[in-house]
Amino acid sequence: MLERIVLQNADLTVVFNKTSAEDYRLRGYPVEQMRTWYNERVYFPGSSHDRRIQSPVLTALWVGRLENPKDPLLAIEVFDALERRNSDSPQQWRYLVIGDGTLRADLQQMIAARNLQHRVKLLGACSREEVGNHMRTADALLMTSHFEGSPRVMYEAMGSALPVIATAEADPDKAIKSEVNGRISKTRDPQDLAGLFEKIDSFDRDAIVNSVHRQSASFTVSRLWNLTNGEK
Repeated sequence: MLERIVLQNADLTVVFNKTSAEDYRLRGYPVEQMRTWYNERVYFPGSSHDRRIQSPVLTALWVGRLENPKDPLLAIEVFDALERRNSDSPQQWRYLVIGDGTLRADLQQMIAARNLQHRVKLLGACSREEVGNHMRTADALLMTSHFEGSPRVMYEAMGSALPVIATAEADPDKAIKSEVNGRISKTRDPQDLAGLFEKIDSFDRDAIVNSVHRQSASFTVSRLWNLTNGEK
């Protein structure tokens, strides 16, 4: 009821969800669909990527609330599957989980049960600057969400030159372009998602950043300002 009242009386509603924006348009409401943005002063490429490509230890990063919609338990299953796939390979992985929430104890139990304590680190909540630093030294971001609106962490990762491995539900904006800035799994199968990490160093880091250049705050915030002030 509140949503209906707001939509009926607003001159314009800016919606950060493609599906919802399309639904509102069909219902006759004046809406503008936008994607979220990232702060390019915090999330930017690091000079360490060329050195890390030569390293036998790669880093997979997961960032989000440790809650069911983000499905961090699936992330641990993916990390476990990736470990098994690379058990005989000289290329090894480590896994960093950033965030906190009610599923933390469940994650700790799963990590212990799968004997991943030596590989997976739960870093808890981190500042934006800390997340940016981790993104600049990681090799891939994993997203396992059941649903998203317009996921900022995806753009932050790409702005940091980090390819994104994700479930289809994690990318409602359709921002992930296969082999350009990431890879999308058609299923939520841990094995399928783990397979997408193969040859992760084949991505062109400059191309990743260029793919989301217009989602930086300097572009998107000014557009939002113009929209909400009736300017073109």
